[in-house]
Amino acid sequence: MVDNRGRAPESVSMQHLLYFHTLARRGSFARASEELDLSQSALSRSIQALELYVGTRLIDRERGRTGISLTAAGERVLERADEILTQASTLRNTSVVDGTQNLAFGIGPQFASFVLPSALLWMHRNHPDVVVNVSVGPTQIMLEQLLAGEIEFFISGQIPGVRPPRVRCDDFVTVQMAYSVRRGHPILDEPRITVDSIARYPRYAGSAFRDRLLAESDEVLARLRPTLVVDNFEVLADLTARTDGVLAAFAGMIREPLVHLDFDIWRQLGASRTFLFTLDGFRLSKIADAAIGQLRAPVEGR
Repeated sequence: MVDNRGRAPESVSMQHLLYFHTLARRGSFARASEELDLSQSALSRSIQALELYVGTRLIDRERGRTGISLTAAGERVLERADEILTQASTLRNTSVVDGTQNLAFGIGPQFASFVLPSALLWMHRNHPDVVVNVSVGPTQIMLEQLLAGEIEFFISGQIPGVRPPRVRCDDFVTVQMAYSVRRGHPILDEPRITVDSIARYPRYAGSAFRDRLLAESDEVLARLRPTLVVDNFEVLADLTARTDGVLAAFAGMIREPLVHLDFDIWRQLGASRTFLFTLDGFRLSKIADAAIGQLRAPVEGR
């Protein structure tokens, strides 16, 4: 950092580059400080230290303006900072001991049951030397892991109630939901399946579907809220096959001995969206991009 006499530091750290990169991307000290959870004065000192180190002004601070603009030198330093931060991100996913490449990501429990088996099989066949670590859990836990640098990305059907500005959220895929029951279930004898039909039986689902219904104010839909919530499709499917329960899950996951119910309530609810969460400003590794494509493939029918 800068000493009291303003002498240039002997070196700068990755932190200096990250702070400068964030300031340039966010366009103001206020927004950058909020994202970095850092005081504006501390951010300003870091930028001044970087300017002293490179020997020139990197940003223009104009009176009466809330934002900042980069100088020509600042644009060049930003380009190099982006390259260095990207390389550092790649280094994080590569073992410095034996060169082994690592991939760490998170995925919601119900969606994992749908897309993870085929994606991991593809990884095993095409990238057998990559060490893969998958976190399957609640959205909030995966968000904390993303911010801590423990995973490169995560996929979830839920958007966190409070999402830090540095976390980017993009639409991933849209999946169709469906109800299913065991063969021979009494509900299959009914001429038309209604909300009343389903409400008479135990209702099984994961937490994402439960939260979806909790967000609905419609009294009719409220009657469909699950009576049992377990974030494990295999457990719920096995229970559904042995009882008179009705299972809500992604349509593509339903397999024998379960059968789909012809129930049009999904037209009112709409398809279920899933989201891809990454850190804004950081490029994903090539293997992460490839894995994301494979996680999307089952939904898109590839």
